[in-house]
Amino acid sequence: MKNITKKILWISALSIFVVGIFYHQKRIVDDERDFATFGFIRKGAIYTLVGDKPISDFGHRVKPHTKSVTPEEVGFRKVKLDLSKLRYSKNDYFKKNPIDMWKRWKKRHNTSGKHFALVLVDYRSTEQIYLVNKPALKEVLSTHYHLIVDAIHEEFNISQVLQEIDNPNSFFWKKIMSPKYSRIQMGLCFGYGLENATQFEKCITDTGFENAFSSNNDKHNEASVNLRFQSKVSLKDLFIPVFRFFKESDPTVNFYKKERARIQKEYKDADLRQLLIDALKN
Repeated sequence: MKNITKKILWISALSIFVVGIFYHQKRIVDDERDFATFGFIRKGAIYTLVGDKPISDFGHRVKPHTKSVTPEEVGFRKVKLDLSKLRYSKNDYFKKNPIDMWKRWKKRHNTSGKHFALVLVDYRSTEQIYLVNKPALKEVLSTHYHLIVDAIHEEFNISQVLQEIDNPNSFFWKKIMSPKYSRIQMGLCFGYGLENATQFEKCITDTGFENAFSSNNDKHNEASVNLRFQSKVSLKDLFIPVFRFFKESDPTVNFYKKERARIQKEYKDADLRQLLIDALKN
């Protein structure tokens, strides 16, 4: 009788252990899926993974006791957000922080491969994750080399820049991706196009240029906030990646409208977590 009791207890303990492992693994997979979804959909980085957008924001965290304003948020500073159009509430919103998810991700997976890299850049007031499409970035740096050199007042070696892209303290992140010089070279690296980047720079430096703001920016801002906080998102929620909307005929806007339609069709059933894992394999 004692042996039977011991056997039952052993089987029960083993069952609890197996179930515990299963749920622990499920939590890991769910967390990694949330991380991929955060970057690809909530921040629009899917355009970088399966398109030609060189760099995308993959998420950031404002450091305690600081107030950070990203280049995109600077463009929204004249826009009044209509809170009635937000699709989340205090009881229904996405609570996870991308930096925390990033730290857990990098313990289990690569953060850089041959064609893509996830880079965490530590700024004075924020920690910012970027997804880099290396071939697309090389194309932009090559095509607009002289314009970028004029903006940052320094020449650079493209091959060396790409070799050091995983280093958040490298020349690229400290100089080319710095608003200290201008937003034009940043806009080009973000894949916003020369016209949109130039207009945004003028918007920042010329207060009289405010009249160029389109009402579409209100919708863009609302969509960005909703994507960050609403609990459930899908590729149907993808926004158009630009600094700001200045006019409907912007070639970059038209390009990304077509890209969005293509992505929504081709990747509607895709496992975003697996896409990220595969992209970062060496």
